[in-house]
Amino acid sequence: MNNKGYTLVEILIVATIIGSFFSLSIYNTNYVTEMRFNIFCDFIFTTIKSAKEFSLENNIRTDIYMEDNKIIVAYDGLVYQTIDIPNDTTIYLGNATATNEFDFYFTGNVSSLQSGTITINNTKCNNTVYIKIRPVTGMIVLDK
Repeated sequence: MNNKGYTLVEILIVATIIGSFFSLSIYNTNYVTEMRFNIFCDFIFTTIKSAKEFSLENNIRTDIYMEDNKIIVAYDGLVYQTIDIPNDTTIYLGNATATNEFDFYFTGNVSSLQSGTITINNTKCNNTVYIKIRPVTGMIVLDK
């Protein structure tokens, strides 16, 4: 007898293997999205800290603001850095009901530092990160 078909066990094994690969690929996609978001938040945090330190060391005004879905860092009015905001990310200064824009600055002395909370939200991985700028001390804290 010459059988040219597959047995039910063989079909179930192949389906299980394909299903395993599919479930791993979905997990990895979410993981990559979350890692990209965390890297973006860390980069924004580092940029704000560096801008504050540069402003204090050189006694100049540093502006950080949003324009055309980009974060712009300017020293004494000259654009130094432009950061693209990913499509699935929203950024707020203050609470999440505020507008999707912020504008704050640092100057050459600590007492003139602005304070507040920057909320960064990613809709794909449903994750929110807060960057808190403390009044008077100017301490900048990343809260994940």
